[in-house]
Amino acid sequence: MDADEDGPAVFLNVYDLQDANRPEWITNLNWYLYSMGLGLYHSGIEVDGREYAFGGHDMEGTGVFENEPRQAYGAVFREALPLGKSKHRSQEIPRIIEELAMEFSGVSYNLFTRNCNNFSDALGERLTGKRAPAWINRLASYGESIKCMLPAGVDSPHMAPVQAPQTSIEYERVASEELNNGGGSAVARTTGIDHDIAGRQQKSAS
Repeated sequence: MDADEDGPAVFLNVYDLQDANRPEWITNLNWYLYSMGLGLYHSGIEVDGREYAFGGHDMEGTGVFENEPRQAYGAVFREALPLGKSKHRSQEIPRIIEELAMEFSGVSYNLFTRNCNNFSDALGERLTGKRAPAWINRLASYGESIKCMLPAGVDSPHMAPVQAPQTSIEYERVASEELNNGGGSAVARTTGIDHDIAGRQQKSAS
């Protein structure tokens, strides 16, 4: 990119997760944990008027999906952290996201070691050179150290608090061919998708 040409602004959007049975308790808990550098958070990267995030599912395909900025289903928007300007032009960004979409498959999701915040960290760094703050994922890192004390399978993809839309599952069959020809998208959109499918994230872990 030319030195005199600025890339688009990039934001790390941070959310409090929600529990379907007690919608506000995680938000209230996070107000206390936040002061200690902890919390139960979902996050996504906003750039060029779109937000990209990562969730798990049990089938083949990407776990990366797109939703309306600051309106993630099943989570309460907390704050937008500016990461600065992208090092890449707007027209280069879709290819970067497609590359990460193929790296972050739904079945690779792990609650503690490869979650939505890990994806946001990777995409934010790819676009701006800046990492996500450690506090958004610190509690998940602690969870990995005590996993032996938690229920079996708690870190499996289908336990993801935010699940990728099932429409993303077909990306390898449909989108990869189009990508090779210079078009298409491996990223699913939640807009217009039934929320029972797009947002099975009514769980209380990050």
